[in-house]
Amino acid sequence: MYDVGQGKPDRPESANRPDRGQAGGSLLPVLTVLGVTLGAVLVLVAFTGVAGLFVVLAIGGLLGFIALHYMVWGWWLGKAMRAESRREEDQSDAEA
Repeated sequence: MYDVGQGKPDRPESANRPDRGQAGGSLLPVLTVLGVTLGAVLVLVAFTGVAGLFVVLAIGGLLGFIALHYMVWGWWLGKAMRAESRREEDQSDAEA
């Protein structure tokens, strides 16, 4: 509350910020995985030549397809669940 006699308002309560936890973590694990993967690709290509690069591209394409499928399916499922929830809420509101 503002106290006129004091001449200044009370200090506002600090905002309840969620703990950063893992969200604000270091990039070290990401860079480590990236470095190890790049090193493995370079070793594979050094031993097998261009054929190793084709293997890496094929595996990368497969993993990319799996990731795309996962994201699209998740988007579709989320949309379907929200629509079903909305229908159930509308139905319960109509009954009440």
